[in-house]
Amino acid sequence: MTFCEKEIIRIREIRFSNQRQINIVKETREIIDENIDGDLNLDFLSDEKRISKYHLPRLFKRYYGLSQ
Repeated sequence: MTFCEKEIIRIREIRFSNQRQINIVKETREIIDENIDGDLNLDFLSDEKRISKYHLPRLFKRYYGLSQ
């Protein structure tokens, strides 16, 4: 396997790793838990985690079985 092929595989694993999604969901859940009485909304949460406000609920549904 050439260096370029190894790099492509390495970059793919980083780019498409589910671990990133898991971390986003966990960290978002922590923000929600820490600010349960605060004025939270989907725009704020998606901006905090730099993810689409449409994709974030899908991730919650996938990993928690429910949306925010």
